[in-house]
Amino acid sequence: MTVDYYYADPTGNITLLCDTPVAKEQRRDVALELMRLEPSAEQVGFTREKTLNMAGGEFCGNATLSAAALYCLKNGLTCLDTEMTVSGSDSPVKVSVTGKDGVYRGSVTMPAAQSAGNITVETEGGKYDFPFVALPGIVHIISETAVDKAEAERIVKYACEKLGCDAAGLMIADTAAKKLTPLVYVPGADTLVWESSCASGTCALGIYLSNKYGVEIKEKFTQPGGMLGVEVLPDGAPVLSGEAVIRYRKTAEIKLTPEV
Repeated sequence: MTVDYYYADPTGNITLLCDTPVAKEQRRDVALELMRLEPSAEQVGFTREKTLNMAGGEFCGNATLSAAALYCLKNGLTCLDTEMTVSGSDSPVKVSVTGKDGVYRGSVTMPAAQSAGNITVETEGGKYDFPFVALPGIVHIISETAVDKAEAERIVKYACEKLGCDAAGLMIADTAAKKLTPLVYVPGADTLVWESSCASGTCALGIYLSNKYGVEIKEKFTQPGGMLGVEVLPDGAPVLSGEAVIRYRKTAEIKLTPEV
């Protein structure tokens, strides 16, 4: 199978956007092969016009921003204010981007939280009680204290199974220093990644803080790949702001293993 893809860099959360039609049942295998070819990639999405499907069926704000930037690049636009159909969201997602020559800044009105609460997680390393925020397509657990890397990976897998969600994130947040370290597990795509930045996780953190203190949150959080902004009104949908850069386009030959 020959596929064309674009290498997108939304705040270091490297995303490969495949714009060749790929059957749903083949997306996981194609995504794994593309990530093998591009070791710096953290995720893969499949886009056509204003539609984006992530490899694991999850929702991703960074990929949504990147897909909007790609739409601008392919259609010679310097600005775009539109709605996109995105996996993991039951309703269209509002996106606004401005830029040129592959470099765009913009915002995504993220889906509102479906629920929020606390989850008890038990691993061989201990028993924990974490707050969580459930967004369409992904649930984020929030830890305001540091977590050992291996233990964090056990925690996010356990939580994903316990919650029965399509994807789960563990957002390790230093709220005083406004720093965020994101870990995301997507079983459908068979990926467990310490991401350079996480848009939905940033929004989940904003929602958590807004709920906790009952105030509007307008903050920027430094992550390994750069900075993402989030604005949350009490009981409102979060708005993410960031940058997406479309760095290059490539063609790859993908060999899929025939089903037995």
